[in-house]
Amino acid sequence: MKAISPESEIIQGIVENARLNLEKEGELMPVFFLSKEEKLAIIGAPFSNNEEKEQAVNAVKQACSRMEADWVLGVNEAWMVKLEKKDNEPDPDISKITPSKHPERIEVVMFNLQVRGGKTYWASVEQILKSDGSKTFGEVEMKPMEESMQGLFTDLLGETGPEGMARFTG
Repeated sequence: MKAISPESEIIQGIVENARLNLEKEGELMPVFFLSKEEKLAIIGAPFSNNEEKEQAVNAVKQACSRMEADWVLGVNEAWMVKLEKKDNEPDPDISKITPSKHPERIEVVMFNLQVRGGKTYWASVEQILKSDGSKTFGEVEMKPMEESMQGLFTDLLGETGPEGMARFTG
């Protein structure tokens, strides 16, 4: 398996294509890129509700397993709420409202890179409305996921353990 990281040429190319697609189309279809050695599979995973999202994630997990993927990169739009800390602790009331219904939500593009036998990286980048009305996003800096992050896009490669997959809400 060729080493893959957020800085890899193929990952940076996917990020730039996501930017171009968002600028041209105004939205991004959730898509997953799976790789085994030099082979790349692309899975479009449209969903409009939580049930469809679960079905899409299960299909991607199955594809990763069948392909014995070395890595998978998910790209999707999401709602996010920036946590305000009170006395160095996150606001406990924030988790009572889903991001899609929160009055202070922001629209982001999320990237989730999981590497077999390695780490999981993620980035959420706020969307920017350009003067011509099109959307774009700023610089993408993927960082290792924290173990405390939770959500559906978990362990797409079927790994567990201290270096296994963290979780995030997408």
